[in-house]
Amino acid sequence: MLNNIPIPAEPVHNKQPDLWRDRGDAMLEMRYPEDALRSYDSAFEYDGDTATLWSKRCNVMTSFGHSEEVVRCYDSVIKYDKGKFKAWNERGNALLKLKRYREAVLSYDKASELSSDYCTNAPSRGAALLGIGDTLGALLNFERALKNGCRTFSVWFGRALVLIMMDSLESALASCDSAISINSSDAVIDVYVMTRKYILNEDSLSVRKNRGVLSIER
Repeated sequence: MLNNIPIPAEPVHNKQPDLWRDRGDAMLEMRYPEDALRSYDSAFEYDGDTATLWSKRCNVMTSFGHSEEVVRCYDSVIKYDKGKFKAWNERGNALLKLKRYREAVLSYDKASELSSDYCTNAPSRGAALLGIGDTLGALLNFERALKNGCRTFSVWFGRALVLIMMDSLESALASCDSAISINSSDAVIDVYVMTRKYILNEDSLSVRKNRGVLSIER
């Protein structure tokens, strides 16, 4: 149990930023975010504004759910290291939560310039594009992810929802089938049934799972 782990003592010599950082990491892992933040702030006093330390502070702010502060925090990370993919990506996620969709898209695009990883932010970037009313852009976003091998549940299902908005129901159904072949949890099956009912107008449709095998019943 995490609560049984002794709380790390504060460094005896306060001017030891490495120890303050390590203490902050330990406190965050033990789910004491306020103490972690205080430790990181102490490290700042003696270590200057480094990208790594700002990243750690961002993790705490994310755990608090303070999206405005998370954006400012990652702005500081980027100030010291413009090449951090995670910073641009997480900044986009925070902007998405704030419904600042255009800024979120730009942040995701910057992340994509730094990495060929189209899987990490494809669903969120798609949501941001839908937020600004760019349905075609959202579809192209998911198509790009699939083309680059990102065949995840979130990508297939995001593509399905966009295709439904575009009234391309047959293609949307095919995407739903691909999505549920990857993730067939009970919650996903419920959404899948609702989506198929909407697309095919099958009010009596049900999906059963037996030993991991799905069967559709009408």
